Amino acid sequence: MASPPRIASADAKTRAVLLDAAERLMLEEGWAAVTGRPVAAKAGLRSQLVHYYFRNMDDLLLAVFRRRAEQGFKVQAKALRSTQPLWALWRIFNNPPFSVFTMELFALANHRAELAYHAERFRAAQTETFARVLEEYEVRSGNLPPVPPHS
Repeated sequence: MASPPRIASADAKTRAVLLDAAERLMLEEGWAAVTGRPVAAKAGLRSQLVHYYFRNMDDLLLAVFRRRAEQGFKVQAKALRSTQPLWALWRIFNNPPFSVFTMELFALANHRAELAYHAERFRAAQTETFARVLEEYEVRSGNLPPVPPHS
């Protein structure tokens, strides 16, 4: 029986170059264009290297998502701690590259279940902040709840 393929280190420089290339390709052509040969070409590398660093395209897409999600959590946390968290969130979401990438991730979410976990983390932090802001402005949450009650 053949031994399992060797997968390179998660912190290798070439791996980061492949992730960068996959992100650029996703922004330019959409998530469905993120396949082995186009990613390798965008990175200026041989296509075999994609599978040296990632077992399959799902692993590559998941790595792109996780990297962006962690960056997003840091940016969002800073925005939510600001004196004007709603304006800070608006500025984040009104940034075209961010918006395009987010929409591509939502499209990808139709095909990938793990995104739900991270989406819930974002939503929980935003809900908590909205509730706090509404309270600070003395807005009765019964009139305008941060999260609508379940019907």
